Formats: sequence, C-alpha cells, structure tokens
Amino acid sequence: MVALMLESRLVAHDPSDKLETMSSTITQPIPKDLRQQMIQRIESAPEQDVVLLHDIWLSAAKDRIWQEIQQDAAGEKEAGKLDQVPDLVRRYRARHASA
Repeated sequence: MVALMLESRLVAHDPSDKLETMSSTITQPIPKDLRQQMIQRIESAPEQDVVLLHDIWLSAAKDRIWQEIQQDAAGEKEAGKLDQVPDLVRRYRARHASA
C-alpha cells in the first residue's frame, strides 16, 4: 500500500512513462540494514521528499489503526456487545426529542 502511494505520488502519470507501466507487485528483498539505509536516505533527501514520506507514513498508520478498530468492532459485535445500541439510541432520542 505504501509502495503504491509512493509510486502514485512520485511517478508522473504519463501513459508513455515506462515506470508507470511496471508492475507494482514485484517485491524486492528487504536488506538486513533497512532501518539504517532508510535513515541515511531521509537524512540526505530533499525536504519535499521528507514531507511526502511523512504523509505516507501517517496514511499507512491511519489505515493500520482503522483496520484494528474494524477488527475490534467486529469482535464486539460477534460477542453481542453492540446488541443494545439501537435501543439505547432510541431511548436517548426520545429523551432529547425537544432539544
């Protein structure tokens, strides 16, 4: 997902561009010192690339957290913890109908 976001932001959307037509499903081997390589790249990157990377990391974190919330909610629904919600909402609305 991050690779797709990065590709879509960094690669020009020109149909004649060979980079855009390359498959994004090709995975590269992860180097053992990936963290150190990334730190070095960030330290030498132009500021606009650092900002872009920050945005991508935030988006990836948001997506990961949203998936966790959805999984937790699905588990609570299966456990019956949300069964009373419609009744609670109806009672709340009845109490606050004049407001």
